[in-house]
Amino acid sequence: MVANSIGIIDQDYCGDEDEIKLQVLNFSEQPVTVEKGERIAQGMLMRIEKVDEFVVHNNMSEVSRGGFGSTGGHNEED
Repeated sequence: MVANSIGIIDQDYCGDEDEIKLQVLNFSEQPVTVEKGERIAQGMLMRIEKVDEFVVHNNMSEVSRGGFGSTGGHNEED
């Protein structure tokens, strides 16, 4: 089994000796062999743009602006 999760590889991970490895787990009692060229994982490469300028706002008016789990949450007035 391959864990269903996200791994992030930093942009400077690009040397000749660098390797990307995958952790897998065999839940069966039988040995499992993964042959060279077998497809057992997927990857997605994304360009990360460098931010040259940003604006800092120190005048947030509401005390409660959400947080983890705040989208689609309950309404206190209901």
